[in-house]
Amino acid sequence: MRLLRRPLAAALSAVALLLSALPARAACTADARTLCLLDSRFAVQVHWKNQHGGGAEGEGTAVPLSDKTGAFWFFEADNLELMLKMLDGRPLNGRFWIFFGALSDVEYQVTVTDTATSAQQVYLNPPGHTYGVTDTGAFSPAAQGAFCGGIAGIPCPAGQACDQDPGTCHFADAGGRCAADVTTCPPVAMLVCGCDGKTYTNDCLRRQAHAAKDHDGACSG
Repeated sequence: MRLLRRPLAAALSAVALLLSALPARAACTADARTLCLLDSRFAVQVHWKNQHGGGAEGEGTAVPLSDKTGAFWFFEADNLELMLKMLDGRPLNGRFWIFFGALSDVEYQVTVTDTATSAQQVYLNPPGHTYGVTDTGAFSPAAQGAFCGGIAGIPCPAGQACDQDPGTCHFADAGGRCAADVTTCPPVAMLVCGCDGKTYTNDCLRRQAHAAKDHDGACSG
């Protein structure tokens, strides 16, 4: 019996080592311009452009209020411009719910990213409008990160692309997760290196080019 335990223990250790080597999905990291909601699953960012100020533009500064609610200011910390909240409505209709209301008529774009799947919801407020959103159908189940690729070459549904797991550039038959095709990217700089050897200004632009991700930061060489 003792002889049987050693091979079993060795096999379990090998499995644990293999699992630990698998790339992990990163959760939202809060910073001055990123609001993290719903247990840090969702990252919210806002880019603004002031038609009243000669076209000056910049990134909204995030003000976290709770796990479900936050705000952004554009020009002064005591002058909030946007209030936003998210709810997990999946028990009711299988979707996440996004609500926000504006206290400004400047042009801005709200980008909500599901860090578990890389799917995005983008909302644009044209200049001169005071915009409010009630979206109780955000992030449909088809965009919730189904497995794709792998040895079977599993495809994604129409309107989605297979985003290969980060760091698996040179893995044979690497898999990934289905994510909604990207049409618009926020003008923010968070460099990532693609498996094609190119440095992208941000991860959204990397996905838009259908390049797998090698690592965060610029490509070397």
